[in-house]
Amino acid sequence: PERIGNHDVSKVTDSIEDIYEKITPRTRNVIIAGAAHYNLEMAILTDALVRSNRNVILTGPNLDVEGKPYGCMPDLMALADEVILTKAFCYKPDCNDTEATRSIMVGAEFEGVCAQHYYFPRSPPIQKQSAGSLTMILGPMFSGKTRGWRNYLKKVDDKKIERIIFKPLRANRYGQPNDQKVFDEGEITLNSNERIPGAILVQTAEDMRTYLRQHPTVKQIYRDEIQFIPGIYDLTFELLAEGYGVTDTGLPRGFNRQKFGEVSKLMCLADVVEMNYSTCVPCGHPVTENQR
Repeated sequence: PERIGNHDVSKVTDSIEDIYEKITPRTRNVIIAGAAHYNLEMAILTDALVRSNRNVILTGPNLDVEGKPYGCMPDLMALADEVILTKAFCYKPDCNDTEATRSIMVGAEFEGVCAQHYYFPRSPPIQKQSAGSLTMILGPMFSGKTRGWRNYLKKVDDKKIERIIFKPLRANRYGQPNDQKVFDEGEITLNSNERIPGAILVQTAEDMRTYLRQHPTVKQIYRDEIQFIPGIYDLTFELLAEGYGVTDTGLPRGFNRQKFGEVSKLMCLADVVEMNYSTCVPCGHPVTENQR
């Protein structure tokens, strides 16, 4: 524990207070390994460090062996301005070097495993395009999230692959009708005023589940503004096991720098996380926050 790779560790501790006391006015960079093992005070400390213009780099597991978010990682994910997901290869010898995005216990050791073999350990190898996957395109308002999301959507449309778009009923900015109901069709509206028609309106994840049961052959799902959809984490956990490809947009945190909906929990589950930024009007620096 005294070293991280070839680097000496300044402090080995289980105490948040010990880390806090190690930081001086001259400290500009703070690197904490295994951050997810700490309690929720780690998120409070991290937020305070970022607010005081320090750079913070955290490492840690995003999922436990049950496939659920590890410790305080969702709270740390909500604060992140950049997310790097590192992956191993599935330990199954016949898995064709599929990326491992989960961990399991094999005897007394941890092993990396792909999502398919996590959910179905005895299944034969499957094509990567048939496995469940979650891509998240995130960032603050006006950062181009929906443009990036639309590019993913365009690829499946160019290949004539069936897909379903979901949109929260309450996301009705840009003058969209206020009298629409669940399962009506709405539009995804970009800040450029470009509109993507055919979005199914939902209020909860249960609405989404109901609609998918009525369209069992469609395995590509595109969801906008997921921070407004309660229950979406549990549904997504199930969909990935069933081989759905899911592509989302959302805000990880609100104007108060607190978790927004279940987005940060989904970040722990994701295969790809893309962070987007706009440009601050007064100073020209990258935009990472939302201001009410």
